[in-house]
Amino acid sequence: MSKVGKLEIILNERAGNGQSMQAWKKVQHYLDNINLNYQVHTTRSNGDGVRIAKYLANNLEPYSRIIVLGGDGTLNQSLNGVKQSNNPDTPLGYIPGGSGNDFSRGIKIRKQNPTVLIQKILAMNEPSIIDVGKAQSQDNTKYFVNNIGIG
Repeated sequence: MSKVGKLEIILNERAGNGQSMQAWKKVQHYLDNINLNYQVHTTRSNGDGVRIAKYLANNLEPYSRIIVLGGDGTLNQSLNGVKQSNNPDTPLGYIPGGSGNDFSRGIKIRKQNPTVLIQKILAMNEPSIIDVGKAQSQDNTKYFVNNIGIG
């Protein structure tokens, strides 16, 4: 998995009141400097992360990776999109850009420079495996990696 030909980036420009755009500018600068092919898929409204991630997981080309750049909500939507796809085990890379970033704090990546994070993602030979929670009702299934609220 270490060879990367293209990155498919799910970007929430509004996450973290602009923090995601600051992170994206650093990542974009790095990707442009190493001349790596990428395509940005910007979320515009609620549910876009699910739709985009599902499409990408269903159509991911060899040597491509999906990276989520946004907050906990963007990550959650992207996870659910992948899980709804025909390839539910597709790995997701994550660069935090939200205001709370509970998930990234929990896995100890919150304070890292986005450039360092993208370098680590690109250098990985195999994805890190984490537990994914599943909440199911009679007519709905949702997945989560951070927490779930009921009520």
